[in-house]
Amino acid sequence: MDLHDLRVFAAVARHLHYTRAARELGLSQPAVSARIDFLQRDLGVQLLRRAGRGMALTSAGEVLAEEAVKVLARVETARQAVEEVKGLLRGRLRIGASTTPGIYIVPRAAALFAKEHPGVALEVRVQNSLAIEEAVTRGEIHAGVVGGRLSGKDLVSEPFGDDHLVLFCGAGHPLAGKRTLELAEVLEHPFAMRERGSATRERFERWLGERGRACRVGVEFGSPEAVKHAVAEGAWLGALSRVSIAWEAEAGRLRELRVKGLDLARKFHVVRHREGEGGRALEEFLRLLREVASR
Repeated sequence: MDLHDLRVFAAVARHLHYTRAARELGLSQPAVSARIDFLQRDLGVQLLRRAGRGMALTSAGEVLAEEAVKVLARVETARQAVEEVKGLLRGRLRIGASTTPGIYIVPRAAALFAKEHPGVALEVRVQNSLAIEEAVTRGEIHAGVVGGRLSGKDLVSEPFGDDHLVLFCGAGHPLAGKRTLELAEVLEHPFAMRERGSATRERFERWLGERGRACRVGVEFGSPEAVKHAVAEGAWLGALSRVSIAWEAEAGRLRELRVKGLDLARKFHVVRHREGEGGRALEEFLRLLREVASR
């Protein structure tokens, strides 16, 4: 088993499709199929099986896929370390971000990083906080930028900026014209919420639970942009980061609600694997991230 075969298998395991894996690797589909066949003969075990019209990993394939991610990450870290010893800053940096920082903060830091370090290929993955935690734990990304402190035992976390969750409504909603509201009055109305696994939703529901309260969820969306559009139509209230509704609030499409006793301050966090490394490139990216967050 060599590294080339491992890279080919990792791509196939990720896509569960020979043609898509071949496209990612810049190889032909027959070449990918041949490498998988060779790897299975070399290991003496079947790694993939047919599943309906597609394919799935066997038990052995699942184990190898998990280990392949770790091995390839270590090889990439070793290559980058050697380049840095040569006085260069090259290689690939993989960053994950939960939805709020991934849309409203990380892109600005990424743009600055690309200008200062054009030799580094930067990949940014945006998913909810739970998915980012899992990706860091598996070693698929060098670091995650999230809206809450994650709990994985293999992770280390450090804060890098302040955030505030706010409740808001559309300009035409009955609550839009009220200056100060009681929490009970707000909770009479249904909410458009982020999906489960979102740190934003977890923070809001935990705050309510600590006070023996709960909100009524009228609809769930997988992105803050969808939540904002839905709330702007007037049927629901919303709970999101203040930074995510800034433009719509300034334009008058959304109205932040002033609720007595509401305190939903939190920190954005950077999470890494205890044994993970990103080298100088990661440290440079995090420096720029802190600069952007402090503005």
